[in-house]
Amino acid sequence: MANRAAWVSLIFGILAFVLAPFGALSSLVAIVAGVLGRKKKKDRGIATIGLVLGIVWWALLIIMIVTGSLNRFLRTIGL
Repeated sequence: MANRAAWVSLIFGILAFVLAPFGALSSLVAIVAGVLGRKKKKDRGIATIGLVLGIVWWALLIIMIVTGSLNRFLRTIGL
């Protein structure tokens, strides 16, 4: 039997990058399903890929927020 959580994680991890308006929700589903999918031996690699995609989406969002805030701060102080 296939590890459905692993495949859900992979699909939603990809959708997080493809469907930008639903990225936050898709990446959360990918992370949760990835953690659940890694508990089973079958398709563990697929679950890991989905989990990583979900985490990378959030990491990129945080980087964009921090760099945008830093840019605004530097403009404010005249640098």
